[in-house]
Amino acid sequence: MKSFGHKLGLPKKIVSVTLFFLGLLLVAGQAFAPLGQNELKIVEYTMPTPNATPHSSAAAPDGRIYFAELSANKIGVFDPKTEKFTEFPVKTPNAQPHGVCVDPKTGLVYVTLINGNKIVQLTPATGEMKEFSVPTANGGPHTPWPDKDGNVYFTEQRASKIGKLDPNTGKFTEFTVPTPNSTPYGIEIDKNGIVWFAELSGNKLGRLDPATGQIQEFSPPTPNSGTRRVSIDSKGRIWITYNRANKIAFFDPNNNSFTEYDTVSARSAPYAIAVDKEDFIWYSEFATDQIVRFDPRTLQTLVFKTPASNAQVRFITIAPDNSIWYANFGNSKLGRVGK
Repeated sequence: MKSFGHKLGLPKKIVSVTLFFLGLLLVAGQAFAPLGQNELKIVEYTMPTPNATPHSSAAAPDGRIYFAELSANKIGVFDPKTEKFTEFPVKTPNAQPHGVCVDPKTGLVYVTLINGNKIVQLTPATGEMKEFSVPTANGGPHTPWPDKDGNVYFTEQRASKIGKLDPNTGKFTEFTVPTPNSTPYGIEIDKNGIVWFAELSGNKLGRLDPATGQIQEFSPPTPNSGTRRVSIDSKGRIWITYNRANKIAFFDPNNNSFTEYDTVSARSAPYAIAVDKEDFIWYSEFATDQIVRFDPRTLQTLVFKTPASNAQVRFITIAPDNSIWYANFGNSKLGRVGK
């Protein structure tokens, strides 16, 4: 039995979800097992700029959520404590801010400008911005991720490269992906400093060893999978969305094997994926406006419908309190799943 209570109002929409699982249900190959009572709610906040088309988001150590406003040409930040937004216009016109990450040590924010072909460094305390031009023309810097030394790695979607920026010197290093026209997309760095990335057009998972500059590629068992985003769990396994195959999967670096799972919906177009602090897997079903929590230990799955339709969730980030945050590309809202 599912009980839904709706509370609607500006600037936010709230859907409280109480789930009682009294028996075992099978939906689209996923197991809904007895959970007892688990009360969560989804809250969505309306961004100040209409039609901002926020693409990606990132949680800062202080709990604030940063997001890239693709159409508005701004970097936004939301403070959950005050429920207030602040926006920073990007200097380069029509730059299309795309991906965003926060250095956990310094709190500095980095945003890729996919059309401006630059990486922006934002100092939140002052609003100061520095822009670094990517060496490869029309490289299409896409998704960034910080390493433990303060460098920023990022995918170059149009150039089929992985880039590295040292913001202290402004120096770039680029690594060419072996598969041409591979469309590098999601990226994340594991605890050993290895860079993992998804190749959307190449239908592969990539592994970059920064120490050697060598890239290895691994092909999933499902062809034409559309590997899109990645996230890493506490065991070092790399979780991946198969955007075209309606699956999620994990890759185990210990034996170079893939394990695949069907998504809840048959035609879901899974897009974003993130592993929370308890090793639950969260992913977005782009085609159904649903956020899904998957437990790989038990195969239990919880499904949450976004309060507003046409959400088009492209990125999920985990806040320090383990709440789940996402940006709605389709309707310019910022969402949270949590208690």
